Amino acid sequence: MQMAPTFTAAQKGKAPEVTGAPAKALPSPGPNQQGEVQYPQWLTNVVMVKKTNGKWRMCIDFRTLNLACPKDTYPLPRINMMVDRTFGYEVMSFLDAFFWYHQIRMAKEDEEKTAFITDFGTYCYNVMPFGLKNAGATYQRMIDVVFRDQRGRNLEAYVDDILVKSKTSEGHLGDLMETLDTLRSFNLKLNLTKCTFGIASGKFLVYLVSSRGIKANPDKISVILNMPSPKTAKEIQKLAGRISSLGRFILKAGDRCSPFFRCLRNNKGGQWTNKCEAAFTELKKYLTLAPILVAPKEGAVLSLYLGVSDTAVSAVLLDDDKRVQQPIFYISHILVDAESRYPTLEKLALALLVTARKLRLYFMSHTIQIVTDQPLLKILHTPKVSGRLLKWSIELGDYDIKYVPQTSIKAQALADFVAELSTSEPSLVRYRKNLWSLYVDGASGSQSLGAGILLTSPMGATLHQAVTLRFKATNNQVEYETLIAGLNFALSMAVRCIQVFSDFQLVVNQVNRAFETKDEVLKKYLQQTQSLISQFEDFSLTHIPKEENQVTDRLAKVGLPDLRRTQVFERPNFECTEIHFEEHPPCWMDRILNYLKDGAQPDNRQEAKKLKLDCAKYVLINRELYRRSYAKPLTKCLWLEEAQEVIEAVHKWECETHARG
Repeated sequence: MQMAPTFTAAQKGKAPEVTGAPAKALPSPGPNQQGEVQYPQWLTNVVMVKKTNGKWRMCIDFRTLNLACPKDTYPLPRINMMVDRTFGYEVMSFLDAFFWYHQIRMAKEDEEKTAFITDFGTYCYNVMPFGLKNAGATYQRMIDVVFRDQRGRNLEAYVDDILVKSKTSEGHLGDLMETLDTLRSFNLKLNLTKCTFGIASGKFLVYLVSSRGIKANPDKISVILNMPSPKTAKEIQKLAGRISSLGRFILKAGDRCSPFFRCLRNNKGGQWTNKCEAAFTELKKYLTLAPILVAPKEGAVLSLYLGVSDTAVSAVLLDDDKRVQQPIFYISHILVDAESRYPTLEKLALALLVTARKLRLYFMSHTIQIVTDQPLLKILHTPKVSGRLLKWSIELGDYDIKYVPQTSIKAQALADFVAELSTSEPSLVRYRKNLWSLYVDGASGSQSLGAGILLTSPMGATLHQAVTLRFKATNNQVEYETLIAGLNFALSMAVRCIQVFSDFQLVVNQVNRAFETKDEVLKKYLQQTQSLISQFEDFSLTHIPKEENQVTDRLAKVGLPDLRRTQVFERPNFECTEIHFEEHPPCWMDRILNYLKDGAQPDNRQEAKKLKLDCAKYVLINRELYRRSYAKPLTKCLWLEEAQEVIEAVHKWECETHARG
């Protein structure tokens, strides 16, 4: 019978004084696991630990020894990805190793360092014991070597848990024989009391896997269902830990569990409140009908829905295969400190960022389409983007992300997701209609004129803008200028459905055709306003009393000349309404403009990734491209002919002498 190959000892990567040499596997676990030692350099105590099956395991307290051992960086497999690879297999067998830890010998010079004291003398291990810092990494390395021809194909192995999988029942016997032959060739044995052969579903790691999908571990669910209401802070913490282990299956876990965390945060004694009891009862009800999750196919396009509330941000990743939306992963993040004060649109961006970090492997291997009616792409590339949004935009540029509008909802789980989100915030009723609100108001000063604009998203996020008019105009013209500036502002945010509110009755009635427009200048303003209105899918203009428009009134006064940062108009809008599009030769700006305008990107994933990283540095304002800089001011990007004009101006006009130096 063939002996095992040479494996790295459990102490691989240790400090020089405790470094282990390669070790060979023992033919079988026997009485030679320990040996007596006379003068050890290290000495530890014995600890007896009761196992779940009622038996006892002798463990050694190696904490002091582990402090001297650098960590072995050999990676353990990702549990979620390994479980996903079991989806769609008809027949499975679950195997459990029998003392495989003891199949790895200790290096001879390191045996004495595992010395432990007993009533009968001092002994040390000849084989790798439990409790060593690098035992898990060394064990996984051995597993990967033994099953290197089967891993991912018909077998999954995580430390001592092994699953043999087959697409059909006819081929399972061959897969099982291949696995047993491999074990026999390395003289590795199984624990038959824990092995199960030829079944359709079973427990693997912390999940219940089958050909239909991935379910939560029923044992973990039953623990919560049978758990009495917590009475102390420690019991609440224990409940929170149990919930976190089921987080992948819980819709909006952050919102469901926020009363528990608020109880811990606000009450030092962990006082259980009526809200906590109601949330606990609702959680138990939900867990009795926990959803079945699926795994995505290679190369599939995945859909991501985002949601926000006052206490948490949530997301659900879906597979649209077979025209049915099936959940893959639920994500939830409780907002802490400053995060709870973010504007709603920034919370949406935070939800996307948190999801991308937690599901990095899905984002790296699949195209993710964000299904939302909110202008997330515009927000991440707005000229006044905050520092954190700029960093988020660059980080998200690593992934192949597309933004698509919300259509019909196919999955019941997703319908619940949107419905529950709508009930948590009243403003989200409008979110589903994608209806924005715009408040406008103008103000007159002794030397200049101002305008105030307040744009509110369907989810309650507010955007402000103040405008200064540096030309002579009547009150009527100022109100038209304000309305036009507000509509342009809304269009720049990709708004398609909007309701506008103004306290200036004349403009409202003229736009709504209730009053006739006789003034020639106002006719030009009205014509331009109607042109902008035609670009919206849904538009309404309503007159409101002055006292209901106080915010924009203050902004309008802020837009007067004593302001430091406002948008400035040097001439009336109707004088520059005609836009002439010029044909430019191919330029490096074309691909950036196409992405910022329409989201167009190359089919090649690497090129698309590079394009998104580049676009994070640019912003589109009034169809012109600007580049962000560390010095804060935006720098305008010029076409070739424009750049030549600038160079000529520098050399021939006022700067001629200075340029020549």
